[in-house]
Amino acid sequence: MFEKSSGAVYIVKAERSQGSAIAVGERDLLTNCHVVESATTVTLEREGVRFPANVVSANANADRCVLRIAATAPPLPNWVRVRPYADVKVGERVFTIGTPRGLELTLAEGIISSKRVKEGERLLQTSAPISRGSSGGGLFDAQGNLIGITTFMIRDAQNINFAIAAEEYAR
Repeated sequence: MFEKSSGAVYIVKAERSQGSAIAVGERDLLTNCHVVESATTVTLEREGVRFPANVVSANANADRCVLRIAATAPPLPNWVRVRPYADVKVGERVFTIGTPRGLELTLAEGIISSKRVKEGERLLQTSAPISRGSSGGGLFDAQGNLIGITTFMIRDAQNINFAIAAEEYAR
């Protein structure tokens, strides 16, 4: 799973924040809007290589942003497939890959604790640990398919973490 999915995970650096993004095509990546907020410059990084990206789609209320690298840049070498929310089962084993506290390609494991809908948005509750900097990272199934983008945790609780269903980004 890690070998299949980790090649699509990038560090995102905005003017005042840092998080993660997941490549879902040759030029497009998914992240959270709170990672890139009102930044005029967004930089993607992987294994010390940096390149610029632009926010091409933003739904700040739902915390969903899509980044795109320039047409003149080489295409992203790896990306992942999005699995439908309806196919995800409570109790299923899942993995997060992101950059908590700037620690590139950090893997964690858990289960889907619940499927929730908040203000019309589909969320996945997971016991897989996330920390500051994990926002925008991937929640993957055991086959390496992207099922969610990690977005927030409930503080003062143990492993009550949430990811936006990846297919929500197509809305």
